[in-house]
Amino acid sequence: MTQNAYLVWGNHLYTHGIGEIVFTVDASLGGYHRLRPTGTIKPGKINVIIDEFSNPYFVRRLAEIKKEYPGTRYVFIATEFVTPISVLGLEFGRTFNFFGNPGDWLNVLRNRNILLQATGRLPSYMHRRFAGFVDALPLCDVLAFVHPKIGPGLKELSAACSGLIAPPMALYPELHLDFDRLQEQWATLPMGFDITGTLSKYRRRVMNKLEQRFARCGHNRPIWRHVPFTESDPLEFGRSTMRFHYDREEKPNNTEGDKRYLFNINPPQQSKWPFSSPMRIARAALLGQIPAITAKFNDHEIEAIAYRWDGKQESALHVMSLRIDRAKLLDSYMQAVKRYNVVAKDANKKFVEALELILSKPVES
Repeated sequence: MTQNAYLVWGNHLYTHGIGEIVFTVDASLGGYHRLRPTGTIKPGKINVIIDEFSNPYFVRRLAEIKKEYPGTRYVFIATEFVTPISVLGLEFGRTFNFFGNPGDWLNVLRNRNILLQATGRLPSYMHRRFAGFVDALPLCDVLAFVHPKIGPGLKELSAACSGLIAPPMALYPELHLDFDRLQEQWATLPMGFDITGTLSKYRRRVMNKLEQRFARCGHNRPIWRHVPFTESDPLEFGRSTMRFHYDREEKPNNTEGDKRYLFNINPPQQSKWPFSSPMRIARAALLGQIPAITAKFNDHEIEAIAYRWDGKQESALHVMSLRIDRAKLLDSYMQAVKRYNVVAKDANKKFVEALELILSKPVES
């Protein structure tokens, strides 16, 4: 019998950054469970919570509800990388997403509670999230993560959590695309690249170089545009429904420069960023665009569906030639997506099995 699982979204101020994660969770359930949105915790039910534990009062409330209603189950979706803070091999703390860049060290200096065990100063947002995540973990029944490389960082933390029903597992976005509709859409999309999210200095350098390559090929029209999150349609919650807005139609009176471009490119925010961005690749595909990446990290199977932009002049010529035979391009893309979906569906079986174990686990008095 199909059971409800409740997606708790009230711990997030905005929904722009969680749309693909929610989609991934929903798709991974494969119809075995219905995912229903809720702003608050549902006592006695399965509550799916996407990592955002920066507010200690939220973590405290999770504990209070579980104590009062022991049948309440928490499924945490981890989205950040647990990383050590170290100098010359000496580790003196852990946090989320520390990769040794200048900005990372500035945050460490701000986080005096890490360095000096000082109190009275609010740590950076990302470290507050890490601290809250660690505090909330003992309450967790199922722990999943959205990138395979997040798993190793969770190994030590999750070992201390006796309530986990199964080992932590990776979730993969399953991409069930309408290829007939894509064929119609791709026939009209202008050649070029959308870039979404924050336009960091490094991303701007990548895109300026891309523009130069196409200019040298004689392309004298805009070849890329930045689409901030504020201009994209966010995930929308109803009383019992969710709308992702991936199927949004372009306005009929849009000029070519206002339409989505054929490609959606996902450069890392920093030059030393060490991992792929599967959620951004998935978003591009769900929007009906071709995902493009600037580096292949070989850490997630979804990279296989993305076009690799390597910044070379020859690559600009190749992209320009794709306007000639988009049917062949779509066929190649379609086969890559189908191969990836087989991998994703198989990986997500562990998540469904873990939820079944939750339902069969007796409630301790």
